[in-house]
Amino acid sequence: MINSYFRKKIIQPVIALLKQGVTPEKLARTFAIGIVVGISPFIGLTTVICTSLAFILRLNPVGINIANFLVYPIQIILLIPYLQAGSWISGSTLGSVNADVLLQRITSTPFETFKELGLSYFAGLGVWALAALPITLLSYWLMLPLLRKVTPKNV
Repeated sequence: MINSYFRKKIIQPVIALLKQGVTPEKLARTFAIGIVVGISPFIGLTTVICTSLAFILRLNPVGINIANFLVYPIQIILLIPYLQAGSWISGSTLGSVNADVLLQRITSTPFETFKELGLSYFAGLGVWALAALPITLLSYWLMLPLLRKVTPKNV
């Protein structure tokens, strides 16, 4: 069941893109950008960002969003490390608190807590930005041989 879902929702659309004449290089670039945006701390905005980048950079909007959607679970997992790294960089104490302590701080000093959270979040964005280029390049170089392998011979 999972195999047929994966084949129908991912493999077949990718092969269809390759049959339409999208080169493996351009599709690998599209996927790499979709992956790096998809793992960013921009929760809830990655589809808009990916679609916008697809049009600005003349990439395939379907391909970039396939990659974006595939890495969504990773984005959720990375949110806490981004915030912790941001807390460390910004000097905030929020990186080491649990949910109960955070809730208590929000109710007792909401402005100060949200200010610290915001600083941690933006510093976490900086961590993602520093990692974005290496992740993009690594994703591209890992995807390219796979896409070349599955490219139909008559294209």
